[in-house]
Amino acid sequence: MMEDFFESTNKHSVLCGAAPTLVKRCNRQGAAMKWTYQCPNCCEELVLDSSPRIRTKVVAQGATRSRLQPAINVQIAQGMTEAGVNTQKTQEFLCDTLSIKIAKDDNLRNQQTKVRAGINSIFEERKVENRKKAVAARRELATAENLNWSKDGVAHSTICGDISIDGAGATRSYGKGYKGSCAAANAIDRVTGLPLDVLTSQVGNTFSCS
Repeated sequence: MMEDFFESTNKHSVLCGAAPTLVKRCNRQGAAMKWTYQCPNCCEELVLDSSPRIRTKVVAQGATRSRLQPAINVQIAQGMTEAGVNTQKTQEFLCDTLSIKIAKDDNLRNQQTKVRAGINSIFEERKVENRKKAVAARRELATAENLNWSKDGVAHSTICGDISIDGAGATRSYGKGYKGSCAAANAIDRVTGLPLDVLTSQVGNTFSCS
């Protein structure tokens, strides 16, 4: 986008014989910047926008619709969530260490709700796809066993599968007077090697320190 801006300003300067000057700087859109230049001869405005605007398919928690927003802000929230970095560390690294302006903490958390909603949506879609593939692969085996049953007069056929289940649990301490137990387990189809489900549990308990 900066290369396109340079090209347009250079062409304009050749035609008008004057270089555009900066008349307005907008740095209040998170990591996005929008600078407005104006030609002193013809008064035409040329805008340098550092990020395209998008509307996400999912909406933030508590919102009714997705508003038009800089893509860079959503990308930062996405990368932060995928890398497992919280908002505080992101602010410390980009803002405090590198002096790169990004969205405020509450806005980052708001963007994160969109990313997590998108991840949950994709997870549900992939889970259904993997289960269909696992059932199809199991039915093709010569040793496949079908369990035939009926409910409300409707006949059903359920394939007997072979899965592997594994998981882990731990107790974590979160500062003063608080701890919680966490557990996770996943089920893998042994024919296709695809995950069929992932279950997590987090339980918090408060206690007093004497």
